[in-house]
Amino acid sequence: MKVILLQDVAKVGKKYEEKEVSPGFARNFLIPQGKASLPKGFNSIHLETLREKAKGESKAKESELKGLMEGLADQKVTIKSKASDEGHLFAGIKASHIAQALETEFNISVNPEVILLDGPLKSVGSHMVKVGEESEIEVVIEKDEE
Repeated sequence: MKVILLQDVAKVGKKYEEKEVSPGFARNFLIPQGKASLPKGFNSIHLETLREKAKGESKAKESELKGLMEGLADQKVTIKSKASDEGHLFAGIKASHIAQALETEFNISVNPEVILLDGPLKSVGSHMVKVGEESEIEVVIEKDEE
């Protein structure tokens, strides 16, 4: 089934691309969540205009993110979380937690989608986390003694 993506969808495609997906995936996930639409309402000129606009927005966001990350070079973000005596966290630290810590500590708003994690961080200690394609920050997770 052909759909037009209305936002970036991981492992499927970028915003305003026309993709072939399984009918169940389109009907049960993409369309109800507003991530895709059927191609009926789009003509090729309108779609190309939307793609160009999205490309310009993407470049602007990318340059803004690079500027923010240059300011964070060699910085540490500290997050306190409950952990066992062995240093295993009771709840994993996700990209949204790291984005919130950046906002709290440095007053910098970062979209959690650009914080690249293989999975939630689940141990106390220091972790290097990629932000965007080129930058890295150090995330220090400390045991909360509450």
